[in-house]
Amino acid sequence: MYDSIFDLTPFPMWIYDLKTLAFLMVNKEAIRQYGYTKEEFLSMTIKDIRPIEDVPKLEKAIDEVRLRNELYMESLFRHQKKDKSIIYVQIKSNLISVKGKPAEIVTAIDLTQRYTQEKHIEEQKKYLYTIKRINQILIKLKDLKSALKECLAIVGGSININRIHFYYHNPCGTIPQRLSWTNHTTGASIENDNPHHISFSEFPQVLQALKKGEPFQRVIADLTPCQLKNILISHNLTSILILPIMINNIFSGFIRLDEFGGARKWKEKELQLLENFTSTLSHIFKESHVYQKLVESEARFKSLVQNGTDLIAILDTNGKYKYVAPTSLKVLGIPSHEFIGKNAFDFINKKDKAIVTEYLELIYKNDKVTIEPYRFQDAKKNWQWIKTTLTNHLSDPAIKGIVANSKVITTEIEKGMSDKLLASLTKRISKPGSLADSLSFALEKIVQLSTINISEVWLISEDKNFLNLISKSCQTEKFNDFYPASITINNFEKGKGLPGYVWETEKNCIWKNLPNNPMFVRTQEAKLVNLNIALGVPIIYNKEFLGCLICYSMEEKLSDKLKLLTEVGLHIGAVVMQKKTEEHYRNFFEISPDPKCILGFDGYLKKINNSFENLLGYNYNELMNAPLNYFLHPADKEVYQKKISTAIQEKASLSLEVRFLTKNSKIKWLIWNTTVLPEAKVMIVATKDISQQKIAENKLKTAYGRLKTAQKIAKIGYWSRNLNAEVSEWNTQTYRIYGYKKGEFLPTLKNISQTFHPSDRHLIERDPREYLEPNTIKSFEHRILTAANEVKWVHQEIRLLTNEKHIPYRIEGTIQDITEKKEYELQLNLSNERFRLAMKASNEMMWEIDFQHKTVIRGKVYEKNIKYNNNEAFIKNNSWLKKIHSEDLEEVWSSFEKALNNQQKKHWTKEYRIFAENGTIFYMLDRCFILRSKDGTPQRAIGSALDITTAKQQFKRIKKQNESLREIAWLQSHVIRAPLSRIMGLVYFAKNQSEQEKSKEEIFDMIATSAEELDQVIHKIIDKTSNIYQQ
Repeated sequence: MYDSIFDLTPFPMWIYDLKTLAFLMVNKEAIRQYGYTKEEFLSMTIKDIRPIEDVPKLEKAIDEVRLRNELYMESLFRHQKKDKSIIYVQIKSNLISVKGKPAEIVTAIDLTQRYTQEKHIEEQKKYLYTIKRINQILIKLKDLKSALKECLAIVGGSININRIHFYYHNPCGTIPQRLSWTNHTTGASIENDNPHHISFSEFPQVLQALKKGEPFQRVIADLTPCQLKNILISHNLTSILILPIMINNIFSGFIRLDEFGGARKWKEKELQLLENFTSTLSHIFKESHVYQKLVESEARFKSLVQNGTDLIAILDTNGKYKYVAPTSLKVLGIPSHEFIGKNAFDFINKKDKAIVTEYLELIYKNDKVTIEPYRFQDAKKNWQWIKTTLTNHLSDPAIKGIVANSKVITTEIEKGMSDKLLASLTKRISKPGSLADSLSFALEKIVQLSTINISEVWLISEDKNFLNLISKSCQTEKFNDFYPASITINNFEKGKGLPGYVWETEKNCIWKNLPNNPMFVRTQEAKLVNLNIALGVPIIYNKEFLGCLICYSMEEKLSDKLKLLTEVGLHIGAVVMQKKTEEHYRNFFEISPDPKCILGFDGYLKKINNSFENLLGYNYNELMNAPLNYFLHPADKEVYQKKISTAIQEKASLSLEVRFLTKNSKIKWLIWNTTVLPEAKVMIVATKDISQQKIAENKLKTAYGRLKTAQKIAKIGYWSRNLNAEVSEWNTQTYRIYGYKKGEFLPTLKNISQTFHPSDRHLIERDPREYLEPNTIKSFEHRILTAANEVKWVHQEIRLLTNEKHIPYRIEGTIQDITEKKEYELQLNLSNERFRLAMKASNEMMWEIDFQHKTVIRGKVYEKNIKYNNNEAFIKNNSWLKKIHSEDLEEVWSSFEKALNNQQKKHWTKEYRIFAENGTIFYMLDRCFILRSKDGTPQRAIGSALDITTAKQQFKRIKKQNESLREIAWLQSHVIRAPLSRIMGLVYFAKNQSEQEKSKEEIFDMIATSAEELDQVIHKIIDKTSNIYQQ
């Protein structure tokens, strides 16, 4: 049945010998797919169905198969059929044994089609990636000629062509007429490296195809004899492919690919790549022509506005600049050509983009739209206020865009902003909020002024020793680089840096040339973002210096902003003082990590901090709209109400511990301290969450109970004694170890000394300060005499404690009963000693393996004849195992591993040969007992190896003697019987013959002849018997 399954399996299958690699069996599917006959297969090895270059890989795989323990394995390999074709197969194999020989049964699944598909997909990805690269280069091009050169190189390298030539016969300003690329790495013989002089305009058959938008593809050898063929052959060309470049369905140029290495048939993917390339070029060139026409139209338009004073520009529907008047250099400091191709929104402040977008959308529905003032960046990265009028000229073929007429109105806007700034600051300060929020609002308004790029507020610290950076604002993200580099500079002392200088002088000041100003601390940071000047304004309230306002600019001067910023400083002074007072109170109440609240006499909460709200899990409204009594633990409500009522009546402070229930019904313990304010009919309540403390106390009680239980189970006691005291303190377990009850024995030094075994009393009679290192635990093991006069072994851990002056003042320790452990160690030592004596006395080599430490110990019985180590690592090539006969070693090792891995196996036996030092072979009988843990893991193996060489030889001699004895028996039972029978017959004949048929002489002669024959047989038996004795 199994043979039928094997033979009828729809996949190729075979069995091969693991040693010789020869095929032992093959099924019909293997014969069909690989093309060999069954006889051919059985005369081959598995190397014969592998490509020659894959044989080393096969040999490595076979070595791994021979060593592996797992039966099943899967792998992917290349195989070679009889017709030399290569297939990709997945191998699934199992280890088996055939007629006692190790073998492997193999199933081969043909995955060639899937592999080919994957290769096809991989090749397709390669071409798609090439198309992507080409498109990216052409889309992002700045220099079309360089981009074309790079694309030709990418295409040539991708399809491995010898040469590519580009020709464009209708060039405009940016498109080159001719380009070529040559692949010098192919090794092909290129007769003429200049392809441009081959003129295809003289060959109608080429031009006709190209003008129709069709590629011209030929193998030169296949061309009919003509002038074109001769020219191409003279240039050493073997294949050619020309693809047209079409602009608006008009033939405008071509890409030519030259092959010098032989007849080339183009793959479909290569043609798709090339067609995509020429299509992309057609689109790019078309756009270039359109742009060229626009440039020409723009030139005509420029002449109309060249001498204008306003900013005039033409935008496309996406907001990109098509034209900008030269006045941009005078007004904004930016040359007009730098705008071309860029989007107007790249220059507009991000906060104004939304409003400008709305107006830009309106222009598509209206002829003219005026945009309200917005900020526009100039060459120095300053924001200029711009007012723009848009006119729709999209339908005008000469313009085809939106005309933007803009005027800079920065001066007017900033004057109005100055007035609004002070008004808005006054309004903002009056609103609730943090000091930092108010200052940030003020600084954001300040950096909206065109010439101020960065603004900072520095406030004096509570201890009056430093100015700290409280808030900052940057006009654009670029100026944020001023801070990461100086991240550690966030405070100044008086007189240090610009903030410290303003503090010291309490006057306005301006510092110029910041990158080179020796008094300015952050010169490198200023240089990084091109800051040139800084203005410092003191923040003062009621003649008290509170801090300073610092503003930075890339400009040469800031004096025009001094008056405005001085007024801002005065306003900030008032807000700083007001907000600091508010924050002191808020910090005490809101930021406190402990829950705080104001409780009304009516039992309702009037104000709570965040900690109180977070404590119980209720939201603000839930807490404020229910009496506090609602949140208390039911068992505490009555006590709480009584104490609160008493505190209100007596106008006295109150302190108590009370339990609250959270929203998810968890208990929170609070210490509750109140101060009564009778005039406001409220109580100020400060609480502290002691839930964790309560939990810790409960855990401590539980842990102490468990410790006492653990000490009792582990027989561990604790004791301590002050060095100047006579009596020690013992716990209950210590008394139990000594066999006493508390009150029966007073643990004085003298009494304790008497409990020590006489041989160990020296340990307690010495001053502990002489042999103990302070605060270091030292261990002792000694014997004690119990109340019943029994000897016990104990283990003590002792520590000498010191006071804050490092002077020893107390000694403490633990004591554990280890009597059972000592008795076990004694029994173990006796057992080990008996084992060692047995190893010495036995004529067998006793051995023991410790699997935890992977070591083996052997007796010295055979050390004279077989050199080996008595104690070494248990590995396959140790001194004993490497002397085992090579034919036996693998079987010995694998059988031992098999026994170890079988958790039910406790015994192992093996017979093997081993080489002595003189080269002779000894026969050994090795067996052992395996000791395992509860989970079946081997712990130790104890065994013996017996030399059975003599027994083997004796067995051979006995076998030979038995053969001789069987021959003697046969001689006695068969050969000796023939002459004896004749003698007996002749005697009978002589006695009973009636007539004288034979004479007596004749009869005696016949008897003599038989007697001689009998004598010879007897001598032969004697000789064989003698040989047996000699053996």
